[in-house]
Amino acid sequence: MSREYAVWQTASIDGTVYAGTQGGSVVAIDAASGELVYEKQVAEPFEHERFGSIPRSVWNVEPVTLDGSERLSVTTEDGTAALLEPDDGTLVWQKELVAFDEGALQEYYRQNSSSGVPTVPSDAHYFNLELTVAERDSGTSRLAIAVAIPQQPQGRRYDLQRRELYNLSADSGSVEWSKEGVSTGNLGNIAHSSAIQGGSLLVPSPGLETTQTIRVYSVEDGAEGTPIEVASAAGRNRRANERATGYVVPSGDRLVVASSNGDLKLVDESGDIEWSVLSLRNTQVLAEDFLGDGTDDYLVYSQNTLRDGQQHRNLMLRAGTDGTIAWSRLVDVERFLQEGGLTRLRPIENDDGGFDILAVQRRSREQVDRNQRPLSTLVHLSGSDGTELARYELVNDENHAFDGDGQRFRITSIDAIGDVTGNGTPDVLVGAGERVFVIDLQTGAVVWERLYRDVPPEADAKQWQPLDGNDIRYRAIGGDGELQAFVAVSREQGEVAVLQPATSNGELSFRTVTQAEVGQLNGNAEIRTIPDRNADGYDEVLFSARTDDGPQLKVFSPGDGQVVNSYPRPRTANVVPTDFENGEGLVTFSENEGQATVTVSDGFDQVWRRQMGHLRPIRNAGIQSPQPVTPIGDVDDDGNEEIAIVKSSRRSGAKVELYDVNAGETVDEIVLAPYEEVNRPPIPGIHAQPIPDQTGDGVPELGVVAVTDGNQSRTAEFYIVDPVEGEVLLSGRGAVTRFSVFEDRIGLIGSDGSLTTTDPSAGVSLAEPDSQSEQQLEWSFAADGEYVTTVRVNERLVARTTEQSTSVRLPSGEFTIQIESTDANGISVYDSRSVTVESDSSLDLAMYGLTALSVGAVFGLRPVSSLIQGVRR
Repeated sequence: MSREYAVWQTASIDGTVYAGTQGGSVVAIDAASGELVYEKQVAEPFEHERFGSIPRSVWNVEPVTLDGSERLSVTTEDGTAALLEPDDGTLVWQKELVAFDEGALQEYYRQNSSSGVPTVPSDAHYFNLELTVAERDSGTSRLAIAVAIPQQPQGRRYDLQRRELYNLSADSGSVEWSKEGVSTGNLGNIAHSSAIQGGSLLVPSPGLETTQTIRVYSVEDGAEGTPIEVASAAGRNRRANERATGYVVPSGDRLVVASSNGDLKLVDESGDIEWSVLSLRNTQVLAEDFLGDGTDDYLVYSQNTLRDGQQHRNLMLRAGTDGTIAWSRLVDVERFLQEGGLTRLRPIENDDGGFDILAVQRRSREQVDRNQRPLSTLVHLSGSDGTELARYELVNDENHAFDGDGQRFRITSIDAIGDVTGNGTPDVLVGAGERVFVIDLQTGAVVWERLYRDVPPEADAKQWQPLDGNDIRYRAIGGDGELQAFVAVSREQGEVAVLQPATSNGELSFRTVTQAEVGQLNGNAEIRTIPDRNADGYDEVLFSARTDDGPQLKVFSPGDGQVVNSYPRPRTANVVPTDFENGEGLVTFSENEGQATVTVSDGFDQVWRRQMGHLRPIRNAGIQSPQPVTPIGDVDDDGNEEIAIVKSSRRSGAKVELYDVNAGETVDEIVLAPYEEVNRPPIPGIHAQPIPDQTGDGVPELGVVAVTDGNQSRTAEFYIVDPVEGEVLLSGRGAVTRFSVFEDRIGLIGSDGSLTTTDPSAGVSLAEPDSQSEQQLEWSFAADGEYVTTVRVNERLVARTTEQSTSVRLPSGEFTIQIESTDANGISVYDSRSVTVESDSSLDLAMYGLTALSVGAVFGLRPVSSLIQGVRR
């Protein structure tokens, strides 16, 4: 059944399905035939001075039993609760719980004119009332309703002004009790359980830091009971955690608890977890040949937050050949909070031609004696199956240069140095605050160790200090020796030294090649490297440093011993190698005074730069490290590489801009998703990545993730683009962490570690139209499957159908006919044709045919924005 407005929630009574719509009505549909029984308008629209009439939704639809008969209880976006007769929608009663100040509404919409007003399910329930039915033992019912109303926003903050809980009599709508100050801002639902604390209303929160709280209130009088606290592991992003949503569903005397930033868990009344379904959150992807078959595999790892910092809780390896899960390492939340997760993941070559994984596991400070440092452990995992090959606790014992009292070492860096011992196994250089040592990865023995501080004279400890300071960190940078050269960085003193190791008579030594002052390192930021850019034999080094102008990302050239580039806001900055006509260079995405900037350097000298708009909308959406720029190969066959920049511009919408790497001249502009309204503020894209050539033209395709709804940043879509032809091959809704290639299919790895594969060659082909006014358009698909096809003429929607043909009538003139076919996974493919109509028809464009069939009606997908009238959701 086709609908003009989005549908939020549904219910069923005696063979009839009831749905609340964004248009403010309740629709009743015969479940057997799909025919509309009736439509009842419940919520009235808000009249806006700029946007006109804005619909306000029917949010909850819940059956309720009264005197043995079923009724339909609803809440609406205009602040009311109501009871309807299910047979014909007759209004039994309606109760206004929240009266809105029209002046404040006008001001809110005026300040947020481009944000898509007024609400979506994932926000703080702006003007929506959350309802649940609380059954009484006598067979009658109450309606519990939660209110979460933000005050008029101050700048970009939306603090809750009203946080309330109401208990209504279901038969009359009268308020039996109400309670203020309830934590309703992040609830996804409220629930009633007769088994929890003698009969209670349950108000969930999301997981924050280490706990997810379910607050408990008495059904009888609203008195607050004992909160139920459940162990939780929040994601790494603080903003996303603050905006997450909690859910609770009673199951007998147990509760099913979930949140948008945590696991799904079954808990008892005390909050103890009986089972859980673990989730991957805020995943990152590390590509390396872990399985040793000559193909890069994809290590997907989650990022979670403990009070000591970000740690990787869950790991999963997807095979590079076909995308299947080769192995996973999942840690339940209680074990994670007790033992900690992994940090400082490093791939390390093994004897089988593949790569293993090195990491540090560090227990949280909350789980140890406050007088001691948390225990750090060096962990060696097999890349082929994820098993733990070795575990070495890093404490002061007989392995080290002098005996102590079991002091625990704070590990600040790890990296492979090469085979120091000659036993065929790489050894590991470990930086640990005031000492450095080399561990034989095969045996765990400490084969070399030095201290930076004074020790008692009787201690048999060799002292060596390449730099001043008590916190020196190390990173391998290649070099031409048998052992890896290292850069040593003193975090506190801001000094850098390049060290070349060598062995003589079984003794390891380091020669200082260059030394420089670069500025104090910023916090616990890791030292990173990029491949050698200036042919000095060393990888370039990236690190975050403090300066008088604030934190900066610095690029250090080991051979020259100099900082060759600096960029502001290091957490945002991304540096990507690129090729120039006469050498190698860098493409850098950074932020300067809130503006996203792309800088292209030949070698280390800036050649050109481009502004991309403000980053705040992207950061507000939980994207902390966007990478919307990438080299893409020689698109125009002039011998020079092109740079692809993804952005959403003020007028044209989401697009890809291609620039010549040498001169910065525009080569092409590929529009991905035109805005329905112009004058949206420009913002950068989220992700850009080259994909190995899929079309046979010798140039990589481009994988893109971009925001398609202006500065609202709620709607991210991915695209695979042919940069040579300037065409979108396919697209879909949602953010993609990484694009990958599995045999003849492209893999889309999501932020939750999920994988969707698609064949970019399995597109749609539109037959050549004729020049007549009456057009019979036909198309065919390269792959079998069910599709919903959208037809547009000159960007205007004229048809949406599940057939492979449609009829349109066109006036005289030139037209571009575009089709977009969407499959059950929400992935769309495209084709277009141009036609000139030469008839004498005087048809107006408004007379195009329109077959309105919702994609969501076929596949259960979210409807596309062009079907939603009056307000973008």
